[in-house]
Amino acid sequence: MTNTLAIMLAALSTLESGNNDQAKGIAGERGRHQITPAAWRETTSLPFSDATNTAIETQIVLERIRKVTQRDPASLTPAEFAKAWHFPFGNHLNRERRDYVRRFENVVAAEMSCNIKRNPIF
Repeated sequence: MTNTLAIMLAALSTLESGNNDQAKGIAGERGRHQITPAAWRETTSLPFSDATNTAIETQIVLERIRKVTQRDPASLTPAEFAKAWHFPFGNHLNRERRDYVRRFENVVAAEMSCNIKRNPIF
């Protein structure tokens, strides 16, 4: 997994659940990435109670994004990644969706900046 992909997954977790593995959404979403029962069933035959397993959940996120975009998730920009996960079949970017994408990009940029400071190239 590339560093940028790991950062985008961490940003998704931050926005979707505040990094809470046990989070439950109002529409039945579960886990740190707030996977819906439908997205879970589309991707795995495991019971939905496993949605709080971070390793399984991460694979579901990546598989769904791969399916929606027909691209390797690591090749996506933060905006493309956010759109593919949060509203995979909606092309219209209303204000709420634009705000979500902007917040996602900001979290990714902040984490990348911190990561560079922690791991300088020189």
